[in-house]
Amino acid sequence: MQFPRIEGFWAAFAVLTLLTYPYVYLPVAARLRRMPPSHEESARLLGSGPLATFARIVLPQLTGAIAAGGLLVFLYVLSDFGAVQLLRYDTLTRVIFANQLDRAVALPAALQLAVLALTLVAVSGALTWLLVVRRSDGLG
Repeated sequence: MQFPRIEGFWAAFAVLTLLTYPYVYLPVAARLRRMPPSHEESARLLGSGPLATFARIVLPQLTGAIAAGGLLVFLYVLSDFGAVQLLRYDTLTRVIFANQLDRAVALPAALQLAVLALTLVAVSGALTWLLVVRRSDGLG
């Protein structure tokens, strides 16, 4: 009996999804526990349906936790080497590691990795700042 081969993009996607979902789940669950139920109850009493209540009341309060967890997941996946190497999927970190001695290949890949990570952190910081300013203005 031969087991099916598990490799490539979809295998890496499945493994990394299962491995990193707690990074988003735990902050979102903590935020949901801290949310007062009176906000949802008020929206429901005023005639909002379940989906409208979720979209207008719950989701805006979860955006910070979702963004923070998403940033952690993205940075972890960007730097992961072991799982994707075992599943034979090429990533920037594998290319950098495999070409350590060939600077003409490793240096541009490392630069791409650094620029991508710094860009994501900057975008996340800007979005967080916008959310804080929006809430402090009483618009959120």
